[in-house]
Amino acid sequence: MQTVELKVPSVGESITEVLISRWLVAAGGAVQQDEPVVVLETDKVTVDLPAPADGELAEILKQEGETAKVGEAIARIAVGAAPARAAAPAAAPAARAAAAAPGPVMPAAARLLAERGLQAEHVAASGPGGRLLKEDVLRHAEAPPATPRPATPRPATPRPAAPPPAPEARLEEIVPMTPLRKRVAERLVQAQHGAALLTTFNEIDMSQVMRLRREHQDAFREKHGVKLGFMSFFVKAVI
Repeated sequence: MQTVELKVPSVGESITEVLISRWLVAAGGAVQQDEPVVVLETDKVTVDLPAPADGELAEILKQEGETAKVGEAIARIAVGAAPARAAAPAAAPAARAAAAAPGPVMPAAARLLAERGLQAEHVAASGPGGRLLKEDVLRHAEAPPATPRPATPRPATPRPAAPPPAPEARLEEIVPMTPLRKRVAERLVQAQHGAALLTTFNEIDMSQVMRLRREHQDAFREKHGVKLGFMSFFVKAVI
């Protein structure tokens, strides 16, 4: 069976390696040409790497969190291969009307499912081979909800009050920095170490300005209705 390598493309003139941020398709999953397969991060950009052909993601060579050089193969795709499916057991005549299991979920559809809080098994798939497409998720989300049947009221049965949950300790998770955040942090530290932190003082004799202000204060207030402040002298000096 023919296989093609999924290689890291050139994403910038000065970028030599990328970080494998997230695989959008698991090993053994079906892929379509030009569908995003993996998210790559650098210290400048974040890009989605599409599949070069239809087939199956046969092998993942670089796991999430690992780095890869530009031009290095990070996965292999079996061209034209369909993902293996387990054979369903024979059903009894009375149970043959049960719905079949959902097919593979395309990456674009998976992102929409996560954004809208939906489950794949609740959406009808219309793609080839039972694939769940983005259009299926949009169609399901725009469909009007089914009207629930009114439930027969039942007398409420008092239940013992549950004890309050015990306070849990605050959980902390250490997450590695992305290349972009790491480069920003390096630049901030470099700027702080290289910047000249200076304070300058300029002193002037304000006695003549204060004398003029006292001399013309009354006439200025009577003419303009406001006090004669120092800002007028500062502006005159600058001009």
